[in-house]
Amino acid sequence: MPTGYTAPVEDGTITTLEEYGLRCARAFGWCIGMREESLSRPPPTELKPDAYHKNALKAAERALVEAEALTDDAADKATEKAHKREIVRHAERKKRHDLEESRYRAMHAKVTAWKPAPGYTALRNMMLEQLETCMDTDGFFEKYYSRKPKRETGQQYKARAIKVAKRDIADHRKEYAKEVKAAREGTKWLRGLRDALKGEAVEAPLAQ
Repeated sequence: MPTGYTAPVEDGTITTLEEYGLRCARAFGWCIGMREESLSRPPPTELKPDAYHKNALKAAERALVEAEALTDDAADKATEKAHKREIVRHAERKKRHDLEESRYRAMHAKVTAWKPAPGYTALRNMMLEQLETCMDTDGFFEKYYSRKPKRETGQQYKARAIKVAKRDIADHRKEYAKEVKAAREGTKWLRGLRDALKGEAVEAPLAQ
């Protein structure tokens, strides 16, 4: 019975070692990211680094320039605007939490009131444990949502914005370097695989 990899061999669509090897290579190594794509699509000849961290790095660099250029007046206005947004979000989160907590407590009361036969006691206990895991049993979130968000000073806002931007720059620069390295090594692996399938002597780099 053919598999997704061997079906083209069975029906004669694939007849060469290179075609079959490249098809199977999709299951591991540097091609593993292609598992969700059509098997009829061969692996690329060159891998490109994902652009997410590159774009995020540029955005973080722009954010740093903007943060460092903030005047005292602009920082005061920015923190006031941010504080108003946070008050709205805080109220929305509290409303959602209160609703979810009421649902958990209502179901907990129903399970507590249920007096099943001995054979279902373990199930009842498990039902209660699951609910109690999700409930605000120690009142932490109730206390958290009872406090209003604090407003930063303009200087605090600017300092935090600079700190966050610098942290993001460092993180995305590091991650993009990993993407570039992975793409370079993956391309080498794929080219080596193609040569190996053609019968050329190639020492394969380690696959991921």
